[in-house]
Amino acid sequence: MLSKLFRSRARFDNPDPESRRRSIAALSDEDAATFQADLAELAASDPSIDVRKAALTRLTDAAKLDAFLTSSDADLARIAAEGIAVHGTDPNRFSAPQIRNAAIRAARDPESVLMLVGDVGYDAELVQLAVDSKHAKVRLAAADKLVKESSLVELERASRDRDKNVNRLARTRLDAIRHARADVEKSDRRAHELLRSLESQLKGASSDPLFAAKLGVFRSDWSTNRERHRQNAKLLESHGATIASLDAMQTQFDALLHAAETALPPPQATAPPADSTPAVPSVASANDEPFAESLAALVQLHKALASGVRDVVAEYDQVHDQNVAEQDRWLAAADHAPPPEHLAKQFHEVTHALKLLFDAAVRVRALDHEIRAIGLIDVDPNTAESPEQFEQLWSARQTARNQSNRLSRLLDQMAWPAGHALPATIAVARTARESLIALDAAIDRQLDDAVSRMTANIADLSAAISDGNLGSAAGLEAEGRRLLRCLPGSIAKRMQGEFNALAARVIEMKDWVTYATHPKREELTDAMEHVAQTPVEPALQAEKIRELREAWRSLGPVTNHADRRLFDRFNAAAEIAFAPCRAYFEEQGNTRKFNLEQRRKICDELNTYLEQTDWANADWRAAERILHAARDEWRKYHPVDRSPGRKVQTRFEGLTNRLFELLKAEWERNIAIKQAIVTDSKAVLDTVTDMRDATDRIKTLQRHWREVGITPRRVDQTLWREFRAICDAVFGRREAVQQEVRQVTASHVSQAEALLDEYQSVFDGSGPGNADPTVARDFADRFNAFHELPRDALRRLEGRFREIDKNYRVLLRQARHRRATAGIDRLERIDAALCNLEVEHAAAPLSRDAIDARLQAVEDWQEHAMGPFTARVSALRGEPKKPSSSGPSAAQRRLALAIEMEIVAGFDTPPEDQQRRLALQVERLNQKHRQALDDDPAQMAERWCRTGPVDRSDDALRTRFFAACRHTIG
Repeated sequence: MLSKLFRSRARFDNPDPESRRRSIAALSDEDAATFQADLAELAASDPSIDVRKAALTRLTDAAKLDAFLTSSDADLARIAAEGIAVHGTDPNRFSAPQIRNAAIRAARDPESVLMLVGDVGYDAELVQLAVDSKHAKVRLAAADKLVKESSLVELERASRDRDKNVNRLARTRLDAIRHARADVEKSDRRAHELLRSLESQLKGASSDPLFAAKLGVFRSDWSTNRERHRQNAKLLESHGATIASLDAMQTQFDALLHAAETALPPPQATAPPADSTPAVPSVASANDEPFAESLAALVQLHKALASGVRDVVAEYDQVHDQNVAEQDRWLAAADHAPPPEHLAKQFHEVTHALKLLFDAAVRVRALDHEIRAIGLIDVDPNTAESPEQFEQLWSARQTARNQSNRLSRLLDQMAWPAGHALPATIAVARTARESLIALDAAIDRQLDDAVSRMTANIADLSAAISDGNLGSAAGLEAEGRRLLRCLPGSIAKRMQGEFNALAARVIEMKDWVTYATHPKREELTDAMEHVAQTPVEPALQAEKIRELREAWRSLGPVTNHADRRLFDRFNAAAEIAFAPCRAYFEEQGNTRKFNLEQRRKICDELNTYLEQTDWANADWRAAERILHAARDEWRKYHPVDRSPGRKVQTRFEGLTNRLFELLKAEWERNIAIKQAIVTDSKAVLDTVTDMRDATDRIKTLQRHWREVGITPRRVDQTLWREFRAICDAVFGRREAVQQEVRQVTASHVSQAEALLDEYQSVFDGSGPGNADPTVARDFADRFNAFHELPRDALRRLEGRFREIDKNYRVLLRQARHRRATAGIDRLERIDAALCNLEVEHAAAPLSRDAIDARLQAVEDWQEHAMGPFTARVSALRGEPKKPSSSGPSAAQRRLALAIEMEIVAGFDTPPEDQQRRLALQVERLNQKHRQALDDDPAQMAERWCRTGPVDRSDDALRTRFFAACRHTIG
């Protein structure tokens, strides 16, 4: 890693700015993450602005990017904002306008954009976003939020030649606004026309028998026109326009309609409404029954015709014959007797209504052939593009108006009675008229649109001429001529004068441009012929040809014959110059085909992997590697042919998106697990009581963390930093506790070392004569009181203690040996003196005082501590003694003790006592099986001293016994 750093640092220090820039661009993402500090330094201080920009684009540390937001260089500030928008994780950063705007421009999906621009206060920002965003979907999503007409006009102007989809959306909405405004104006005009027509009709209402039918037509036309006005006004209001309503004219129309209805003739003079049909008469007497039956049949017939159950036009002959028959039946009955007055009145009312209905049916039947002769106009007003199609459209509009007016006149002539169901002929006529009116309105909208486009063309052409932009002016002039041919003759003549004046100015511009560009065209033609004669490497040759063609196009369109001849020479030379490049591009084409085939193989392999993998038990790290490898391999096989390459690209993106979605699901699962681990670690930190338990739980969580599968790098780093901080906090607490323990332990170690120094000092000042066992026990207890010493210190201190204690106990053993030997020596001296006294006393008894004096003269004699000699002294003094059972003599017992002591000491026994020794050994063995033997030399010596009194000297035996005792003591 260090060597890589030094190499990269050296490349960053290259004096050539372009070399430094290329070195920065060539860094891998991993190296760029490593060299963040170097990149920040280069971005801040490099003399070359290009190097500074390149370094800033590779920075991913949001904290380092913050420093460049206030840079005086606008490009550096923009790049920093874009970097923070991409790599920043703090949502509060996006409140800054420049970072938010950068995030909006860099966003790839409309949802993100709409979330970011949710608080945009001005349409100007949305217009800018809809034009400048890097992604088409984002531009379209921003444009879709614009509804104000002024904003749409600005969007349409700004998006020309930049984004055809956004421009089309703006033009479509502007067209809808223009059409709606034109329809509102037509509705206003139509409302005024209906008011004037209704006022004129009122003047002849009393003499017009069809006035009631005309009122129905007026009412229907007014309702249709008002609904059309309401819908278009609603559309315009949604785009920020304010439209005057028809409420005032509605009030005026209602007043006129009320006056017209008041002026209608009495009910008997007009066809009765459906709900005023005479009721079925009741029979008052037997003579009235024929009249009532005939009247009832007529009433039922009228109801059937009025409600539409029967069509009077289609069934005219049948219903007319039925009507005549029932009337004849009434008249026949009237020949025999006069009809009742109330029935006669009802009879006249229903027959009058039927007469009006039959008269209207006759009129409809008479006009039916004219209605059917009017056919529909088969034309789509929205598909016209060429002048010929527009000419057909204007002709269709005139035809539609003529046929609509003719249908209106025919409907007025029919004068169908109000309140009666319409026959099929009238319904067809009304539907046809409405269709023709709608077609007329649609064609009017197309006309308005064509006029608007021509007006806009003239304005744009004038602006292009003022700006001196010949290319745009020439294109607008050609488009204007086409639009003029699309307009009706009268309108075209009205607009042609202004347009022709501008077209003349365009011709003048072309002449001046031709005068200025002709020498340049000659130079370009000569240059192209030179390239054709001196070919170079194919790629460079093609680039030269392209540059010359671009230079030719930049001079504008060819406008005269001289330039056209140059253009022919230019094209011929270009064709010759391009001939050597064809083989090269064929080879490139083969390369593109090979690359395309390799990309297809990548798609096939990726599809096989996706289909055959058991995703419930997948190797997710391998899946990540496969995704990265597939993308790397995909980029390697470039370029490819555009059309088939786009299809393969779409398939590849679909497959990689599937794999990415699977990985994303796994990432989300693992992120949830790691988030749970972070939550658990927080709980450990918040509730820690036992540091050892808390540390063990944190270590367990760390082990679980390592066992979690793949996660996205940025999210994983964020969670890891949070988890690591919690772990550090727990381990920090543990370290504090351990430090406290170490301090206590160090104090204990120091105390233990001081104790050992003290023990060593006591040992150094002691000897066999003054060594005390209590001292050793005291130091052992004090040393054992130290608990939980460090293992190394405990091992070292224990070793030192054992060494000192061992040495001191050597002194104790030496002291015990001295004391034991001195005791044996004392017992031997006293026993020898007492034996001599016992032998003398046996030979010549001594007085008590003499015995006491002799005893006091014995060395080491203490009256109060006679110990084992008590019984023997008492016997010398003549004191009464306890009776003893008969047994071995004192001499025999002493011999047995001497031999036994020699057995214990491992001494040889004189030959004369060997038999006795064997017997004692057997006895000792038997006794040893029954109980433990007491072979302590001191105890044996006391047993020796208790044996007596003796009757003869046994110095040799005594010497054998006590020598064995001293040897046993060691």
